[in-house]
Amino acid sequence: MTELELISKVYPITSNCQLLYERGEHAVLGISPFNSFFSEKNIATLSNWAMNNFKSFNLFIPDEPYVYTVMVFGLIL
Repeated sequence: MTELELISKVYPITSNCQLLYERGEHAVLGISPFNSFFSEKNIATLSNWAMNNFKSFNLFIPDEPYVYTVMVFGLIL
């Protein structure tokens, strides 16, 4: 995937997602530490895109405690 493809494709799932995207108030970028897609270059590209398109953003990096929290809520087995 090229840098341009990485930052030019946004697919809101619902009309509410579309509205939130258009508002541009905040974004949460999920980053997987074990996925080779998330190289330093791609993380920088995503972060720059978020800085230019949203008032604020966070990077979410799931770790072991998060996995247990999700398991408790029955979201993964």
